[in-house]
Amino acid sequence: MDYLGLMVTEVKGRGNQKGISEVWCGTKYQVDLLSKIKIEISVSDADVKKIVCMINNEFLTGSIGDGKLFIYDVENVYRILTREFGEGFL
Repeated sequence: MDYLGLMVTEVKGRGNQKGISEVWCGTKYQVDLLSKIKIEISVSDADVKKIVCMINNEFLTGSIGDGKLFIYDVENVYRILTREFGEGFL
């Protein structure tokens, strides 16, 4: 599958693991926000199920931190440079 609408961002956050405990110079401290990767992919409605299945098949490790998929509706897409718009620009 070749999808051009892809963005990868380094983020900090926490989920069910609620952070981790670290020790530095003999002092224990809690790290609440962990480094994570956020991947955003824009696809047509017809491709959503294929993408979800592919991500579940390829990236499942069975460990805490495997992540979550959030699916949002996009009302429209505008290409600023050419002033074109519509689903063809996903």
